[in-house]
Amino acid sequence: CRITHNDFLGLIVSGEDCTIRDCEIAYNGMCGMVSNWGFRMLVEGNEFHHNAWRGDVVCLSAGNKWVMWRDSRFIGNHFHDEEEAALWMDINVNNVLVADNLFEDCPVGVYFEISRWGVIVNNTFRRCGRGVWIYSSDALVAHNVLEGCGEGITVTGMPRVCNYNQSVK
Repeated sequence: CRITHNDFLGLIVSGEDCTIRDCEIAYNGMCGMVSNWGFRMLVEGNEFHHNAWRGDVVCLSAGNKWVMWRDSRFIGNHFHDEEEAALWMDINVNNVLVADNLFEDCPVGVYFEISRWGVIVNNTFRRCGRGVWIYSSDALVAHNVLEGCGEGITVTGMPRVCNYNQSVK
C-alpha cells in the first residue's frame, strides 16, 4: 500500500495478529501510523517518511506512535526524514522487538516510554537528533550502529505508574 498525503492520519491499526508489510507511509499531516492497542502485531519492510508535517496541531501524538502493544515486532523498516519521533512506543508497550531497522535524519529514532521489556537490537541510526531514548522504561539496547547523531542513546525518566498486566479480549 501507499498511504500518503493525508491531512491528519495515514494509517490507524488496532487488534490482534495484524501484519503491516511493504507499505510506504508518508506525508501525513499529524501521524503516519498510529495505534492505541495491539497484540502479536508485525510491522515489517515498510518505509515511513515526512510524517507530522502540519506542525500546527497540539496533541499527544505526532510522527508514528504506538500505545499498549504487546508481544509485537518492528523488523526491517526504513524511517527517514520524519518531523517527530520515527518510532514512538508509549504507555504499556511490552515485550516488543525492534530489530534490523534503518533510521535516518529523524529528531528521535526510537522513543520507548513508560513501557517494559523492549528489545532494541541491530538497528542503524544515522544523523538523528537522538538515536534511542528510553524514558521510564525497561529495555535492552544492544548491537546498534549510531552514526552522526546529536545524542546516541539516552536513558532518562522518573518513576511513573504503568499497568503491566495488559488484558487481551
